[in-house]
Amino acid sequence: MRLRLTKQRISCSTRQIFKMDAALQTVLTNAGLGTLCDVFHREKIGVNEINNLSEEELNNLGVVSMGDRHRLKSAARRHIDIDVTSQRSLPLNHHTGHTHESRDRQGPASREVAALFAPYRSRATPYTASANRRNRRGMQKERTWTGNFFCFPERDRACVATFWEKEMLAKSGLGAKKIQLLQHDTSEEVYKKLQNAYPALNGCGGFELMRAQGHGRSLVAINPCYAVSNLKSSGSQGTFYIRPVQQDLILQQSLENDQEIKVKEACLKCGRMYDLTALRGHHAACQPAAHGNEEIQSVMAVVIDPQDSDVVVLPGEEDDTDTDLPDLAAAASDVLLGEEDDTDTDLPEPLFAAAASLSEEDLLENVIKECISICQDDNVTNPIEILRVAQRKIVTGRKLDIDASAMTTGLTGNTNFISIDRDSVVDSAFDALADVPLKDLRLCLEVNFIGEKASDYGGPRKEFFQSVLLAIKETFFDNIRPQSEHYETIGKIMALSTLQNGRLPRIMTPELCEEVFKTPTNETREFVKDLRRGLDSLGLLRICDAFPTFRNLFTPIDQPKLTLKKMTLLLKPKMSPEGSNKHKQEMKVMKNFLAYLKEVSAGRRNNGNVTLAKVLRFVTAEEQEPPLGYEMNPSIEFKVMPSWYPTASSCGNILFLTAYGEMPERQRMFEIFDMAFDTPQHFGLT
Repeated sequence: MRLRLTKQRISCSTRQIFKMDAALQTVLTNAGLGTLCDVFHREKIGVNEINNLSEEELNNLGVVSMGDRHRLKSAARRHIDIDVTSQRSLPLNHHTGHTHESRDRQGPASREVAALFAPYRSRATPYTASANRRNRRGMQKERTWTGNFFCFPERDRACVATFWEKEMLAKSGLGAKKIQLLQHDTSEEVYKKLQNAYPALNGCGGFELMRAQGHGRSLVAINPCYAVSNLKSSGSQGTFYIRPVQQDLILQQSLENDQEIKVKEACLKCGRMYDLTALRGHHAACQPAAHGNEEIQSVMAVVIDPQDSDVVVLPGEEDDTDTDLPDLAAAASDVLLGEEDDTDTDLPEPLFAAAASLSEEDLLENVIKECISICQDDNVTNPIEILRVAQRKIVTGRKLDIDASAMTTGLTGNTNFISIDRDSVVDSAFDALADVPLKDLRLCLEVNFIGEKASDYGGPRKEFFQSVLLAIKETFFDNIRPQSEHYETIGKIMALSTLQNGRLPRIMTPELCEEVFKTPTNETREFVKDLRRGLDSLGLLRICDAFPTFRNLFTPIDQPKLTLKKMTLLLKPKMSPEGSNKHKQEMKVMKNFLAYLKEVSAGRRNNGNVTLAKVLRFVTAEEQEPPLGYEMNPSIEFKVMPSWYPTASSCGNILFLTAYGEMPERQRMFEIFDMAFDTPQHFGLT
């Protein structure tokens, strides 16, 4: 037994020496020092001892140069790491702590000793556990590809979306989305995943994918094989646009909005329930029934016949009966003011019949009286505040300007739609507005410039008022045409511009303005009478008679010059987070733009033809700040565009500047700005 153990020990030692010699030979050869193998063997230095040798010891062994020393130590470390990794990857005997390979090389006695004295191991080492986790993750994870998709609701869509369309479609569950697909997905699998991402595509009769042509806005259909491999080959960085084939998609946005605004609250004056969106306007006009309203009571006297009602409560009398009667005065007020109520209160039919029988002129007369009454009760004399009340009561239909909440939902409501030829803006305005019924004249004006791509959410309307009033001043007021038949229509345009956030119509001479607003006599000229009829078509003359200060909105005055400081404070840039690469690039562009505005304010651009007023008009469609202020403050946003030519959204008062890419020299950038701001304004692509 002793002899056998000794032989086994000698055999194991011999194998270990051979293994060490082979490893040392490999390390020295990899370091370019194979000739020193005998020296290292003679000094009994193995691979594990190499990294512990000092510089002097390596020099004595023949490793003289610094490069050889570094290469030798690096080769030794690599060999040790590889050896440790291979040992970890071998199957482990959890009872002995040794690999099966080492167990097989050991004799029976060695295996017996190892089994007796091996440490207890109940689980795998941290190294093997982490390796197993990595292997498990690698086996489970599949390669994916994320594509950019954009879904349109129209089946005949052929161009990319505008800024406002992107916002509205995103709110409706369409628009842009990033969709993750598997690398091996087939056309059918991609088709189903797109339907899951855009549920509105189910039942539309199929859809197809499109791509934009170059840097343009037009879209073309791609090969109908929609496997991921084909989509990647057609350009994985761009956007794939989706449009239905047979049927337009039904947007759910309007239903969601209706559900959102169905919250109601009781008016503290009359006790009736109103939507929150209509409550503020009603509260300002509502008066408690206990105090009585002379206008409402006069209407009630005409509308309600005592013989048609079982119980009649006269003004000033009390009723002690328990019969719950609807608030008829408040109901009549709502009918007259054009307000709606969705409550289930049953109102007498004669009330609605009589209110419906009132002419548009009578309804407007009641509204004008209400405006005057509100201003008198609140002691309002400021013409701007009077205008604010008049605008809220007189103008009907869709909201005039888009605000932050409407950026995603858009604007809805009735409008008075007109088409205008920019080359003959005055004549086309006369044709569109000369014979408009009063009911339509009170609606929010929606302007379409013929041949231009723009949806009017406030910008085109303001641009129309700006252009038409300047043309009317030059044609009809700088040189009076007493025989013209258009002065009544001119008065209507002036009234519309005043009430609908347009340019204030200060286009008359002081003498003519005085003649227009004084009481007419036999000596009043006919064209002045026509002008008065046009202005009073929306009740502005009656408001001027009640509040003489309101005439200041029409009196010509020298407008304060737009300064560089005012312009800088108006246009607020929206920058990326400070410290980012985008922020640095945007700061460079902003510095150049501010330097350009300084040149403009000094009159040094295009011989003074470019002014700060023109820059403001480019952004907001107006050369001066509107009297009631901006619904959305002007701002500057930075985005990726195919050129450095600036663009603007005059509905949202946003100036878009390019901030990404190779920036042109400052002088070239100034020339591009000149072309933008000194060119006649048009909506759509330039």
